[in-house]
Amino acid sequence: MAERLLGDTFDIHGGGTDLIFPHHENEIAQSVCAHGGKPLSNYWMHNAMLELTGEKMAKSVGNVVTRRWASSSCAGRSVAPAKLLTTHYRHPIDWTEAGSREARTVLDRWYAVAAGVELPHAFQRRARGARRTI
Repeated sequence: MAERLLGDTFDIHGGGTDLIFPHHENEIAQSVCAHGGKPLSNYWMHNAMLELTGEKMAKSVGNVVTRRWASSSCAGRSVAPAKLLTTHYRHPIDWTEAGSREARTVLDRWYAVAAGVELPHAFQRRARGARRTI
């Protein structure tokens, strides 16, 4: 499927650090053999795991947080993405109440800065729900 949609080699392939061995190493070996030595991907990016109060989040453990639950427990849908944006992708994201409050504070600061910024005319129209014209 990847070859059909993206070609023999594509720019970025990613996944969790738990997929480096054996999953991604197996993908590399199969792809190189299947495509005459061409690499599967130019860049491999592996993110750290999500944690829930210090423990790896996993279905097998039963501590999975859904997007819907995270949105409702964080006093707003934007807090969950803000939490993700405030953590480096190679560091574990520990989902805690304190972390959610911290993300809410950061998000409130972003909104305060954005409130003081005058948007160009084209962005103002889009912000009010107007359709984009090309």
